Amino acid sequence: MVFSPELLTFADGTKLSSAADWIKRRKEITDILSREEYGFLPPAPKQVRGEAVRSKERCCSGHAYEESITLNFDTQKGEFSFPLRLFLPTKDKKYPLIIMINFSADRYHKYCPVEEIIDNGFALAQIYYNDITRDNDDFTDGLAAMYDRDENVGFGKISLWAFGISRAIDYFTGRDEIDADNIAVAGHSRLGKTALWCAANDERVRFACSN
Repeated sequence: MVFSPELLTFADGTKLSSAADWIKRRKEITDILSREEYGFLPPAPKQVRGEAVRSKERCCSGHAYEESITLNFDTQKGEFSFPLRLFLPTKDKKYPLIIMINFSADRYHKYCPVEEIIDNGFALAQIYYNDITRDNDDFTDGLAAMYDRDENVGFGKISLWAFGISRAIDYFTGRDEIDADNIAVAGHSRLGKTALWCAANDERVRFACSN
């Protein structure tokens, strides 16, 4: 027998009756998933700083600019930074943004068709997941080392990768070229779970694509 909880019913059996009730129920669901599966995310920093360097040459058959960006923010144990890439169409307008967290540090590979994404009217940001924290059982590495962790309900690696995506969103919502109302997160396999978990915790995400 498979038990599937009713999304529109509180844990105590009370039915939701308003939009305000859904806000409370949503928190109830994410708390359950944090406690039982992914661990609780660290607190968000007050500010995220970004340093961007644009390539001198256009890419994607001349349809985009590529930027190398370094994000910096304060944590419980000092400053942390990680890199990402942005592909931005050349026309002067706001673009919906897809943030893809990748298993590969390569810019162009079969799981991320950069040029096709650009030609369909999106900006694309790429994050290499190991730049946030490495994919192993070591919690003394990368971002995992920057916060105290409760062994019972503390963050797992998926939560830390999701946390990193949200820090990228902090930065991109301040960029004039990005349509902050249309931000998507995407990933494959356990990084697909990461995309979903980021969207569950960050209401600025409008779309999530889990492959």
